[in-house]
Amino acid sequence: MFVEAKEAFSRDRALRIALYAPIAEHAAYSAIKKRPVARLKSVIKNAWNRLSTRITGTLVLSDYHYLTRQHTNKGDLAIRVAIREQLIEAFNPQQLEFLEITWGDMTPELLREVNASCDLFVIGGGGYVFVRGDGSTNTRLEDINFLRQISCPVIAYAIGMNRLMHEQLCGLDEVTAETKKKLGELARLCAHMSVRDVETRQLFAMHVDKLQAPAVVGDPVLFLRKRNESRGRGVVAERCRIGINLAAHGWQAIQVLTGALSELVAFLRWLKDEYGAELVYFVHHDLEHPVADYLQAQGLQLVKIDTDPVSMIGEYAEVDFVICQMLHSSIFAANAEVPFLSIAYDQKNLAFCRLLEVPQCCIPHEHATVATLQEAFRTLFGVRDELRGVLQRRKQELQADMLEFQRRIKELRAHVGD
Repeated sequence: MFVEAKEAFSRDRALRIALYAPIAEHAAYSAIKKRPVARLKSVIKNAWNRLSTRITGTLVLSDYHYLTRQHTNKGDLAIRVAIREQLIEAFNPQQLEFLEITWGDMTPELLREVNASCDLFVIGGGGYVFVRGDGSTNTRLEDINFLRQISCPVIAYAIGMNRLMHEQLCGLDEVTAETKKKLGELARLCAHMSVRDVETRQLFAMHVDKLQAPAVVGDPVLFLRKRNESRGRGVVAERCRIGINLAAHGWQAIQVLTGALSELVAFLRWLKDEYGAELVYFVHHDLEHPVADYLQAQGLQLVKIDTDPVSMIGEYAEVDFVICQMLHSSIFAANAEVPFLSIAYDQKNLAFCRLLEVPQCCIPHEHATVATLQEAFRTLFGVRDELRGVLQRRKQELQADMLEFQRRIKELRAHVGD
């Protein structure tokens, strides 16, 4: 399949990699263009939402009208940075060049450029496979239409599956025939495939005939280096410092959040009263700013941190514990070896905690009552030293699996001419 790529992996020139990532660098934080009438409508809608929130005491938030920028998800941004970092290390000392493409942005012109100049096409991490409650998938797997046309090897690098819990989930064995067909073709088109958790591997193993089980390597962001070494937090500190992150990056997440918000506010008040906790809000998406503002309006004084993903991991290392919803909030915490309690809005949260062998660190959002959260926090906070040890061990084990997967990518040299 790859014999036409005569110069691929040459040691005498830079290796060019097309990185097909959740968010390419040039797309990050890009402004959303709206016509003047649409902008005015958003201003009016946002003002009405703020007034409604103040009057009712309930968060009212419209994702479309609030946002002025797109591609602000810190986890998706971190995936690209982490994969670049890991590929550069894996192929060292050979120089690498990257052509970055955001998921869904492939064009005929870019496809021609990939085939003319790239040695590898890497599908980078994240929830690349999306399974709805009825077993169908979203348009992302329509990518197979252009993947068929790519002449260089295609690599699926730590891809994952999203299954949002705002709806009744189907079993992995209940996906539609069309979803099964697309999964099979994606697997066939990839020279090598790795996944971020066991559940994603089960999905492919269940529906792809004669598939060699994909390597389970964890999320690439688990191994992303902090920009600066943090001081870290000792076992005993003058004041307990708790990191907070809630998910509001789309209407489904907002629906889950608003249903649990009153319980979460009561729980956070208890943390401040019972533990004298200082609360630090880690902003992972622009839509979380009004959420953090709402928490402050409820009398919860917060330190709000909104910085680049690499620096953010260093900030996570400065807290004692994290209460979170976004998957990558728990991944940032695990990277920094800080124990966490994840309130799952998606099955991927549960799958991640099972992978790290800390299933007790995740509860479904519908179980997130004040009493349940208090009990879980007391238990986990009391054994946080042991949890740090588990996180450290599992990171090392998964990193070894990731390094083995990278070695298999490098072995593609044997399949193409220098």
